[in-house]
Amino acid sequence: MSDYEFMAFMRGEIAIDEKLAADLEKLLGASATFWMNLQKNYDKNMAKKQEATSEEAEIDPVYEYYLDMSGLTLEEYVENVRKGIKP
Repeated sequence: MSDYEFMAFMRGEIAIDEKLAADLEKLLGASATFWMNLQKNYDKNMAKKQEATSEEAEIDPVYEYYLDMSGLTLEEYVENVRKGIKP
């Protein structure tokens, strides 16, 4: 692993692939499987965050007013919408 690749990894600029996981295993001792699972979990969490962001962007101003008046949190509102419950 080059210094550049290691620093790019530390800055979060590159994802962990099989080669990088093997290099990290040699360098740091944690198994390549550990590093691959870490990347998989990171990707999964980022996808959830992106999904939540896109759901927030879809809120209609009428529903935004409803949120203010109802006292619901955004998460409760989104859950209600998923269940088909409309104001």
